[in-house]
Amino acid sequence: MLLPPCTRPLRIATPLTLIAASLLAACGLADSGTTYPLQARDVRQTLLATEPPVFVFGGNAESGRGTPAGDGAVRWLLKDAERGRSLFAFVARIEDLGEGQSRVSVAVEPPDGDAKGAIAQRLADNPSIVALYKAAMEEQIDAALEKREFNFAVLQDELAGATIANMPRIVASADEAARANAQRSRANIDRAYREEAQGGWNDGGSSSHTEPAFGEPMDRGVGGY
Repeated sequence: MLLPPCTRPLRIATPLTLIAASLLAACGLADSGTTYPLQARDVRQTLLATEPPVFVFGGNAESGRGTPAGDGAVRWLLKDAERGRSLFAFVARIEDLGEGQSRVSVAVEPPDGDAKGAIAQRLADNPSIVALYKAAMEEQIDAALEKREFNFAVLQDELAGATIANMPRIVASADEAARANAQRSRANIDRAYREEAQGGWNDGGSSSHTEPAFGEPMDRGVGGY
């Protein structure tokens, strides 16, 4: 899925802010949001009890319920469960439109910490993946506010875009797996030849059993044929 071109001028003081702003605003990953016929207070309470759809992100991603992020926003931090490091964050900003309506906009942001700059750069370098994650979180919020199940079908465009954009990596990964498999196969063949040269396959056991001659019974305790 192609993102709209960055056309808005940026007046940014630092490289990190430039990356984050261009990622979240100018390139369309923080949009005008979705309007719901719900009070902002009720929307916020629902989102605070909602968890991100970690099943979309794969690997060891884990999260939890949302936390207040100031100005009425809700934030979710995604972590690598195995390594304990922060991956990225979702931030949902809630705007009270009055007359029982609220607007929710979702952004994907780098987490706070020493790796913030590096993660911001990775997000900026992978817009199709970010678009998929953002769409997944938006669908999770829709499902929570509309009291229904998560609908994977709405992610088809983003899934296709992420797959196409990352096809070179997928192919490279498959090639690497194939090379590793070939190396293991060659190693197994070489090992088989070495063991055969050393006296054949040996399972570590020994046996004095000999095959019976023709006409002898298989069971020595019975008579001949």
